[in-house]
Amino acid sequence: MRLLATGLATLTLTACVLPIPMIGAGGIGTNPEEARAANASLMQAQESAASQASRPGDANMDCAAIQTELMAQMKDPKFQAAMSSMGARAQGQKARQDAAIAGGKQVAPTEADTRAPVDTTADLVTMMPQIMRGQKLNELATAKKCAFLKPPMPS
Repeated sequence: MRLLATGLATLTLTACVLPIPMIGAGGIGTNPEEARAANASLMQAQESAASQASRPGDANMDCAAIQTELMAQMKDPKFQAAMSSMGARAQGQKARQDAAIAGGKQVAPTEADTRAPVDTTADLVTMMPQIMRGQKLNELATAKKCAFLKPPMPS
C-alpha cells in the first residue's frame, strides 16, 4: 500500500509540473542547444504518452483492476530505474549541501549539479508512458471513488 501511495504521489506531482520548462532558463543546465533538445524531447515524450494513455475498456475497469495496473506501472523496471536515478541524484546534492552548511561554507555547484536538470529530464522521458498512464488511471479511480485512493486512518 505504501508503494501505491508513493507512486500515486509521484505520478500526480510529476504530471502536474511537466509543462513547465525545466532546463535552460536563467543559465541552469548545460549549453542552450542541449537544453532546447532536452526540453523538446520531454515535450515530444509527453505528447506521445498522453495520446496513448487511454486504452479500450478503461471505462469498464473496476477499482481492483485500476489498482493492479497502477502497481504494475510503478513496478516497471524502466520506471524504477529512473526513480532510483533521480533519488540518488537528489540525495547526493543534499549531502553536499548539508556538508557545506555544517562547515559554514557556501555550496559550490559541481559538474553533476550542472548536468542534473538534463539528466532528470532524460529520466522523465523514460518514465513518461507510466506517468501519463498513471494519470489516466488516477482520473478513473477518482471518478469511481476507489477506496485505495483514501489515505489510511492513523491508528
